Amino acid sequence: MYITIITICVIIFGSFLIVYGQTSSQLKGYMDIMEEGSESSMTYEFPTNAKMYEATEEPIIGNNETNRYPRGKGVGGSSLINFAICTKGNPENYNNWAEITNDLTWTYKNVLKYFKKAENFHWTDQCAPVNMKYHGTEGMMNIQQSIPHNFLTQTFLDANIDLKMNLTDYNSPNQLGGSVFQIFLKDGKREDTGSVYITPFLKRGNLRVLTNSFVTKIEINGLSKTASSVIFTNSGRTFRVQAKKEIILSAGVVGSPQILMLSGVGPHKHLREIGIDVIKNLEVGSSFVDHPLVMIGFKSNMTTTEVPIQNEVADLCQGKGSLTSFTIPQGVGFYRVNLYGNNKAPNLEVFPFVLKYSQSGAGLYESDTDIYQAYFADRDQQMGFYFSNVAPISKGTIRLKNKDPFEYPLINPKFFSDVNNTDIEVSYKGLELIFNMTNTPSYQKLGFKYVANPLPPCESFTKSSREYWYCYIRYMAAPFYHGTGTCSMGKNHENGAVVDSKLKVFGINKLRVVDASIFPTPIAGHTEMPVLMVAEKISDEIKAYYL
Repeated sequence: MYITIITICVIIFGSFLIVYGQTSSQLKGYMDIMEEGSESSMTYEFPTNAKMYEATEEPIIGNNETNRYPRGKGVGGSSLINFAICTKGNPENYNNWAEITNDLTWTYKNVLKYFKKAENFHWTDQCAPVNMKYHGTEGMMNIQQSIPHNFLTQTFLDANIDLKMNLTDYNSPNQLGGSVFQIFLKDGKREDTGSVYITPFLKRGNLRVLTNSFVTKIEINGLSKTASSVIFTNSGRTFRVQAKKEIILSAGVVGSPQILMLSGVGPHKHLREIGIDVIKNLEVGSSFVDHPLVMIGFKSNMTTTEVPIQNEVADLCQGKGSLTSFTIPQGVGFYRVNLYGNNKAPNLEVFPFVLKYSQSGAGLYESDTDIYQAYFADRDQQMGFYFSNVAPISKGTIRLKNKDPFEYPLINPKFFSDVNNTDIEVSYKGLELIFNMTNTPSYQKLGFKYVANPLPPCESFTKSSREYWYCYIRYMAAPFYHGTGTCSMGKNHENGAVVDSKLKVFGINKLRVVDASIFPTPIAGHTEMPVLMVAEKISDEIKAYYL
């Protein structure tokens, strides 16, 4: 049964693009927001309320494993379940976007104001460098440094100094060096975009949030190439919402290409193979990029004390303690290794962590239980590092399994698939940097030593050889959940772009995509803050166009 609802602007979202609540105050008419999940609650402070896609790897990458690829379900999307880490990327990322799109409004100089507009920064760790010139203090999203500044954090920062590397504010243009994570946090509670950008505006009569609504298709007229309405299901019933002005698709790096392809917009060969009529041939889902995340553990004489869970919960109720921090570590560094080209942006992120075997199994390496158990066989607790290539050039794909909208799409990040091995060499150089760190006086006084058993799939290689570490990296790589590029922005669709610099879908009227899927190149960092910047920028452009 279809119920037609006439509205001015329909917004579909599934990640963390919720800036449009502000837009409703200035646009005449009605705005509907459709979300597959429900309203946020305290349970979203823990990363369990998520849709779990599966990401598979092809044999060429080095393994045939399946990893989970979560997507937040709720008003706030993935900002409800991610690590709540605020990174803005590097100026060269955005200057490159401006060149790719031939639109100078995307240069770092021009997007900085939108970063600052979204941000309310609190300098909570006086030991960490901060350049307030590049931070906003009047925005809606509260951001602070991860605290307390503990011994493991200080050791990591001291090791950077031992190696004559800078301590820096990584959210300033001088991104290279050691730092402390800045996180979306207020009074010990996660700052999610639903509670910040939507909840305060729900009393307006022209803004409506339709929760538990699953979008199955955008209806597009095949002759006029105009997006006219959205089809969604709720409580077993099917509805159609018509949009007079435009439809904005913000379903995330997986959801947005899935909905476009189900609607007939995508690679024509793929759509025809699964029986979908092609309305517009665009390379939707063809430039998927994520940061490959790898871990390595070390033996040390350092131990951590377990805090009883009842004490942690009591602290949480007072807005303090370990449960108020959603980051695994506190220290972080951004570095440039394997220097190629003239780019000065970092291509490596490193952060320390404490990992116990009891925490394994349900995490990044769920499908590699045998490998994981062998890796941890001789110790109960490790100190270690996560490291990630944050400037990969390998491109994967998002494809439909079939034309059933309720089937999860096929996700293949194709890590380390570039023909010149550039990506895996960056990760290898990252390992070298970590070993150099652990050999500094700061870590040696803690007895850091690499004593792991050989990784079972890599036992045929000489341990610690380049070939061994290449094998190790391929098998231990997992998605960092920083996916981008599946609805890539560009000058024209002939070069593989899906949307223009105003984020309008090429060849389709009244349809825009606004989320991380439009990033034409990956960001040197995490994606939540760059998406907020994009949302603030496009929100201003939408208001300017219609007012």
